[in-house]
Amino acid sequence: SSSAASDVYKRQIRSQAVGTLAINTDQQHAFSQDEITLIQNIAAAAGQSLDKARLFERTQAELATRQEVEKALQERVLFEHLITGISTNFINLANDKIDAGIEQALHQIGDYVGADHSYVFLIAHDAETVSNTHEWCRPGIRPEKDNLQNIPCSTHPWWMEKITRQEIV
Repeated sequence: SSSAASDVYKRQIRSQAVGTLAINTDQQHAFSQDEITLIQNIAAAAGQSLDKARLFERTQAELATRQEVEKALQERVLFEHLITGISTNFINLANDKIDAGIEQALHQIGDYVGADHSYVFLIAHDAETVSNTHEWCRPGIRPEKDNLQNIPCSTHPWWMEKITRQEIV
């Protein structure tokens, strides 16, 4: 076979091989110099196209990452605004408005996380029972506050263990 026919042409872009183009034949001198130049040009164009495609993919991945980071930052700002608003509301709240303030906070938290219910439970002094003291329900959702009174702590050992360790339930 001719030396040109068995050569492997490499296209290097930014000192990095992006692919290879091999053309083989059993015939000697099967390709003219013009055909070899054409093949080299085709390999170069293909290499540039591959490089551009890879650059595009990297750019798309970086853009997706940036969008995820931006979304996380926006969520963080919304969360901090929620917490700041709830905290500020409680600072100057009169004693007779505390229950309404708690229910408003439950409403804001429920909306923020997309919940149907949000509750506050009070653990009895003897730590034997819990009772629902405040509840918020999304419109169309039936309240459960009356059904969630004097629940034995022993029926929810996992919850009680978490609460004892001051962990999130």
